[in-house]
Amino acid sequence: MLSVAAILGDSARRHPHRLAIVEGDIRLARHPAIAEVSVVGVPDDVKGEEVCAAVVLRADLRVPSAEEVIAWSRERLGGHKYPRKVVFMTALPLGPTGKVSKRELRKTCS
Repeated sequence: MLSVAAILGDSARRHPHRLAIVEGDIRLARHPAIAEVSVVGVPDDVKGEEVCAAVVLRADLRVPSAEEVIAWSRERLGGHKYPRKVVFMTALPLGPTGKVSKRELRKTCS
């Protein structure tokens, strides 16, 4: 089952753009090898924030490299929206309400 972990209104500021995080979540969730994904903005000295995707892969398909996921998302999201970093996880961290903990993801991606 495919699940998208997204918070509406969440964004990253990648100078000079403001990026809607939910767009990255939705597009990356369409990758055939991705079971779950959550995208976060992480601090970057040059751009302000950089986009990082935390990915849980499907067990039944070939495992793509981080570079393959980045290239795939670049084709679908455009030049400034695609994640510059991909972190593979066995499960996305959840908070007490069952939602993805963006705070924990930022720590993992930083």
